Amino acid sequence: MAMFSGKAGKVVWNAEDGTTDVDIQHIQSWSVECNADMVEATEMGTTYWKQYIGGFKGWSATVECNADDGGLDISLTSNESSTAGNEQGFGDTFEDTDAPRKVFVEFWFTNTAADGILYGPAICNSISQSSDKDDVAKVTYTFQGNGELFTQTTEPTDFVEPLGD
Repeated sequence: MAMFSGKAGKVVWNAEDGTTDVDIQHIQSWSVECNADMVEATEMGTTYWKQYIGGFKGWSATVECNADDGGLDISLTSNESSTAGNEQGFGDTFEDTDAPRKVFVEFWFTNTAADGILYGPAICNSISQSSDKDDVAKVTYTFQGNGELFTQTTEPTDFVEPLGD
């Protein structure tokens, strides 16, 4: 089993057009949480133990970074308000336009894809900035998965639609 220190990990915020990839800078940590809804299926009088059925699956992620004086890595400007029309930003998701783009995020365990990548369509749904007198300023990006989370050992070249579309 391979062990990773995390020192070579990275996070990439991507769009299908290939021109708006953003390597998020100054990462201190990233985490991905997968979850599944649970529905209680216990029937009265049949058991003394509760029984459950697995429901819908979902995922979310958090990336903590040291703040850069150059500004945020993920723009607060969205595709809808961008004059260039090709900028992905805070709150953007799959666009229903003539040239739809699929926004997704990649979480690399090391700088080599062979060591594993988690990736999937996502919305950047939160950007928090903070400062502490005893530390450097921080930026935290939070992502909400918008479909299936994949794992693979090669850099993703396919783009997936969210479930239900």
